[in-house]
Amino acid sequence: MKTIAIYHNKGGVGKTTVSVNLAAALVNKGKRVLLIDLDSQANSTFATGLVKFQLEKNDDLRENNISHVIESGEFNQISEVKRKSNLFNSPEIDVVPSHINLIEKQNEFTTKINTRGRLISKLQKEVDNYDIVIIDAPPSRDVYAEIALVTADHLIIPSDLKPFANQGLANVKEFLNEINEFREGINKGKI
Repeated sequence: MKTIAIYHNKGGVGKTTVSVNLAAALVNKGKRVLLIDLDSQANSTFATGLVKFQLEKNDDLRENNISHVIESGEFNQISEVKRKSNLFNSPEIDVVPSHINLIEKQNEFTTKINTRGRLISKLQKEVDNYDIVIIDAPPSRDVYAEIALVTADHLIIPSDLKPFANQGLANVKEFLNEINEFREGINKGKI
């Protein structure tokens, strides 16, 4: 199973577009794909038709999203949280949805060092179910970006040719150096 993170610390460069379209293209090629939305903006969750929380009473993702996979050891496995996409004809994409409540959990996850590697262990239980995992990472250098980059085997950095996005690439490189130090500590090669 290959794990690909789609990351840039700049917003609006196409991370979600690449994530969702890459997942759809790979599924259409017959690959077994899991899309994980690790961004509190939940754009991949929205793009795959899973957002139903316009009204609080209809919010079926609040208690069943990526934060629950990250926060609990043996509970809330990926198989319990994932959903089938709703907007694509067939075949559907398996999606671990996000939710705006990721913001509320950020401080808790930041202080717990074991959260950075938890997604790796949860994905190991899915190795026979998927060929490729795609992680839509947030446009930041927060704990969720750390989790995405620690977990991934490969990295795609979408960018446009505008100066602000290209300036951000130096920050991405610096962040990757920090991530690679952590990865070495858990016997995972550089991304």
